[in-house]
Amino acid sequence: MRRVFSMILALCMIVGLLPAVAVIDADAAVTTRTIQSMVGTDYVMTLTATNDGATVSYTKNQEITLEETDEEGNPLTEWVQVPGDENNWNAKYYYNAETERFTLEMKGVKVTKSCTYAFGVNSSVSTQGGDMEFIITEDSYFENCRAISSVVGGSYRFSHTYVTSQNGATLYVDNTAKPGASGIWVMRDLTVNANLDIKTMSADSIGAQAANSLGTVTINGGNIKIIANHTTASGTWNAISAAYDVVFNGGTVTLDSTHKAIEATNGTITVAEGLCYTVKNLAGDADAALTGDDFVFTAYGDHTAGAWAEGKTNCTACGAELICEHEFAEQITQAPTCTAEGVLTKACTICGVAETEAIEKLPHSYVAVDGEVADGAFTRTHTCSVCGDIYTETVTVMSGTVTLFGTAVTIDTDSTTADIPEAYYWVDGAEGAAPTTEGASADNWNYSFTVKNNVLTVSLKDANYSYAARCIAVAA
Repeated sequence: MRRVFSMILALCMIVGLLPAVAVIDADAAVTTRTIQSMVGTDYVMTLTATNDGATVSYTKNQEITLEETDEEGNPLTEWVQVPGDENNWNAKYYYNAETERFTLEMKGVKVTKSCTYAFGVNSSVSTQGGDMEFIITEDSYFENCRAISSVVGGSYRFSHTYVTSQNGATLYVDNTAKPGASGIWVMRDLTVNANLDIKTMSADSIGAQAANSLGTVTINGGNIKIIANHTTASGTWNAISAAYDVVFNGGTVTLDSTHKAIEATNGTITVAEGLCYTVKNLAGDADAALTGDDFVFTAYGDHTAGAWAEGKTNCTACGAELICEHEFAEQITQAPTCTAEGVLTKACTICGVAETEAIEKLPHSYVAVDGEVADGAFTRTHTCSVCGDIYTETVTVMSGTVTLFGTAVTIDTDSTTADIPEAYYWVDGAEGAAPTTEGASADNWNYSFTVKNNVLTVSLKDANYSYAARCIAVAA
């Protein structure tokens, strides 16, 4: 229903029948989700969006240019609401009907004022449920501030949080001067496909937790660098922490942590099956396995094959053994003849492995030559014109007299290999008239006979003959 309605709406907007309002489902109740910026206990910015597209919030972060001051000459440190301004904003909050997520775009945001969180939720607003996505379209900077948070009052606000980079933008978070502040801390699940550069002291840099252990951190891509230089020995603060699983599907991740780099409290640390990746220590040396220690995790996408040998090789990036899934190209490398089989070679276009198959011999191309007749027979010799193979057979000649329409024809047994001239006969068409050979010619005949190489052939053409009821007879 949702997609069908969206298509109809888009068509109506094109022809000008409806205003450009992104309604996602005419039958659905309007839902409002609010995120805020919090300094201490004060909410200095509130952004609201509705899933019917009617409410979109724009804000301008005056700290993007530190030289800007208020009327008294003090640096501007607050957000400025710019409702409806599509050209002058650093944060834009709206509902994305295509992804079905409440979405906040960060375009060159810079926050230097110490705060509880730059973008988060609170327990005083009804924001339960739904998915939230933070998109970094231009490099954004957060100092002494939790950049993204949905952990308030021990309950979740958004079911799933996404952090995504566009245009190669990076989200920078530096909380080294504010202990206890995470970079990204959410309830429930977190999916990252973004460039992140996060520094923390005594807090998990990226975390997803929930009382019912549904918090999973999934890294799908991006260049992630986390330095968690914790100054206290208490607690188990990690670079990446999850109440359940931590899953790597791609990207480059560098984790330098005083405590464990990764901890999945009730789950596992996994890497997508078939993913090309390496795990090295911070010095760049190969590490034995993906562990909770400091490491650099790099995903390369598809494997890169080294030199193939007998259908096997190793990936030049991660060292994994690769088995070739052959793709063969066929070529006749030795043509068959009538004396020898041919060879069909199948060579893999990927690894070069070759296989061969035999091609059956060709039949001989024999030419027959008849010898002289002696004692009523002659020898017929068959010789292959290609290889010279020879075999012979004895042929008994036909002899005697053949009577054709009352005309006796004697087969000359001494000249069976020679052409016997063709004789033509015709009838005048009269009923019962006798055949005659008078004026016989190749163009005027009703029947004819030919004797050649011991074979008698009789042909008829429009014959109308009933003479003596005797047509063809062979004398003994």
